[in-house]
Amino acid sequence: MISATTISPLNRRIVDGVPSFVGLLDTYGGAAAAYSVRLLKSDYSGALVEIRRSSDNAVKSFYPDANNELSLTSEDGSGTSLSSWITTDNGFVRTWYDQSGNAVDFIQTTSSAQPKIITSGAFTLESGKIVITWDGITDYFTATLSAASTNAYHSLANYKALSVPIVGATTIGSESSNNKRYWYRNAADSRIRNGGASEAIFTYLSSNSLVQIIYGGTTTVDVYENNAALQTGTISGSSSTQEIWLGDWATTGRSMNFSLSEFIDWQDDDDTRVSGVKTNQNDYFSIY
Repeated sequence: MISATTISPLNRRIVDGVPSFVGLLDTYGGAAAAYSVRLLKSDYSGALVEIRRSSDNAVKSFYPDANNELSLTSEDGSGTSLSSWITTDNGFVRTWYDQSGNAVDFIQTTSSAQPKIITSGAFTLESGKIVITWDGITDYFTATLSAASTNAYHSLANYKALSVPIVGATTIGSESSNNKRYWYRNAADSRIRNGGASEAIFTYLSSNSLVQIIYGGTTTVDVYENNAALQTGTISGSSSTQEIWLGDWATTGRSMNFSLSEFIDWQDDDDTRVSGVKTNQNDYFSIY
């Protein structure tokens, strides 16, 4: 039985005939995939994350709490709270569930490649909100969307690079040569990682940020950082998005040590939603 601290989707939507919860995806729909440490959609009834416990490698999925977010009071749907289950262990994310309704879950079955979310029983926080941390060595997630698109809009909330990426820098426009690339796109996939030779825009985000990456076709891209447009650029060669990566294999030499709270992908380049999405994310994560 689900306890009072786990609120059903119906009760999130309507209380005494009045809508009680409106998520980011209720306002800005049509996402191809969406992952967060908070609830994004009023009719999403699944868990937010599946966590592996370090002491015995047991795994358990946890749902939004009464505040519609992940916390130590989140439960597994049978009354077991995260705090009572994790105790003082470390916790690693085995599955980051897709809230879009398209079932494009990030799943990492290799323990050594699972990003970390809990240390000694406590969440890792940025701006007071939970983040998942990739170690820059082996950690990564990957998932495949139902179809490829040359247009795409990636929104990253509470993103922070925790160490300087290893890829050498190049300059474009007013960008400093000391900045490093944090995204990559080729003929089939988009990756949040150290960039490659085809990227025209890059930066080293040493403080937690909101980032929007909008691909307008195969070769153009606009990047917004926090409350400003960063730059418009050109990608070398043709590109599209179907496979999405967070992190990368160490063998490519492009892994990156970073933390992240929320990642949403829309398979179009409709930038009219950018302002509203940024406002929603900033209201919750208090970035700028």
